[in-house]
Amino acid sequence: MRAEDEFELLKTLYLSAEMIFDHERHRVQLALIMQLAGITGNRPGALLAIRYGHIKVTLLPDPKGEAQPRVLIEIVYKHTKGYLGEKDANEFGIPDVPNEPCLLLCPHINLLALIFADQAFAAPNLTSPEQLFSLRILPGQGQQEVPLKGELQDVPIFRRSENNVDGVQISDIKALPDSTLRPRMITLGSITGMELPTGPYTFRRGNGEALDNSSFISESQRNLILQHHNSTVFQQNYLSRYITADTQAAYRGLEPQTALMRAASGMSRTIDRRRPRKLNVAQQAEVNRHPEVKLLRRRQMKLKESIRDEHGPIVNMKGTSVYNKYRKAYYDFRNTKRRHEKALLNEIKTRYKREQPVIDIQRQLKGLPLLEEDTVKVEDYVFTERVRVINALFTFATSSPENECKRRAEAINALTALCSLQEGRRFRRPERSTLDTKLVQRETPTAVAIQPSLSESLPIECKPTQCIFCLGQEGLPAETRLKCFHSRGDLKKHFHRKHLQHYPENKPIDCPHPRCRVTLANTKHLQNHVEVVHKTRA
Repeated sequence: MRAEDEFELLKTLYLSAEMIFDHERHRVQLALIMQLAGITGNRPGALLAIRYGHIKVTLLPDPKGEAQPRVLIEIVYKHTKGYLGEKDANEFGIPDVPNEPCLLLCPHINLLALIFADQAFAAPNLTSPEQLFSLRILPGQGQQEVPLKGELQDVPIFRRSENNVDGVQISDIKALPDSTLRPRMITLGSITGMELPTGPYTFRRGNGEALDNSSFISESQRNLILQHHNSTVFQQNYLSRYITADTQAAYRGLEPQTALMRAASGMSRTIDRRRPRKLNVAQQAEVNRHPEVKLLRRRQMKLKESIRDEHGPIVNMKGTSVYNKYRKAYYDFRNTKRRHEKALLNEIKTRYKREQPVIDIQRQLKGLPLLEEDTVKVEDYVFTERVRVINALFTFATSSPENECKRRAEAINALTALCSLQEGRRFRRPERSTLDTKLVQRETPTAVAIQPSLSESLPIECKPTQCIFCLGQEGLPAETRLKCFHSRGDLKKHFHRKHLQHYPENKPIDCPHPRCRVTLANTKHLQNHVEVVHKTRA
């Protein structure tokens, strides 16, 4: 996984409507994890264990004498693999890149966005990137440290989400698990169109290759960075068996075609967004008709009906041998079905790989028009905050330090705002804009935005099928907050499943309406209050 391959993944991460997260902070976290994995080559366990106490932000004088200080971010990786004993922690210094050619690949942007989203700087008045870039180094000093809050030193940078009465929120203390990271990376690679699965170790191998090819890094430094006992580990497990050197040029005394060989050995070479990624309806029906699947399905449904006839709802039988027997039958059916779905999809992919090139060649030889490549676009279902991020990240480098600081500050502010949002229901934008691989043309976003005064302008009496909790969540898109459900029954199910079930029944609760300051004794009183005062069902 090289930098150009990572670029394709990050482009898909921010542009594709198929990459859905329950909270938008996960999008920014995933981008930063991939960037740090490529730069430092650390294993996923070490990346996910980064705490605020492991990070230092410092301003250093510009070596070229410019007035604008340089930002250096240093990260200590303490939770590394303990095989063959404990190892000393490596500390990586990541400087900013002057006139950064690609903000999409810049880890500073994402990390500073997370820091500002968590309000983690110790200086209480340091609340924006504009203020950070306005700081200078005092005369006679060699640096200006920008400390983080001491009370956050054990808080993970990458955190999981949790469901509560207000919907989906980012946990204050729980780290993102590896079991969540890996499937997201694999899904992202699949949506991008890469043939081989992408995961944390693909970045580690790409880092190892880059270190091995660099004339600025010695073999001992490479082993230290990758925490290998000796070079044998790298040669046997990390060095690609695809020979990336132009051996023909070496043998014939020609100029090596380095760029072509790099493209030939990269993961981006395999990108094909037409490649099947999931079964269609007809193919799913084929799996359902498989004799083994049908047999296990009949067995599960028969057991389910007999339990209902004798004991009522199945959920009431939890903890009994009857319930465990039913669950075993259910898992047998589900796992068998998934196995057949996976086998059929692999068969379809193999057939596609064998037959599609022939079809494409035949179309060209017959003079038929070439199928237009799917251009990467700002999707119809991208809300305003994502559009702002896209416009900020896909920009050209500027020629002056002042404009470069403004460019970086806008990207950090856009990502910080994105970190506070739940995904919500996506909506269609009236116009589509295409994205060049180097630049997104700036445009005025036309998606519905959350107005700053929306909470203050909401009437006390809601529409009969509006959710009082969603109305009060400023992190949701405006259309989601104002949504009316199809019926009061649908609203009631949403109200209980999405909100009330995560709140203790006998604990005092504040009315979630933005303009209501009433505190109710418990959830029952809240339901009565909502129906009487706000005229909606709870």
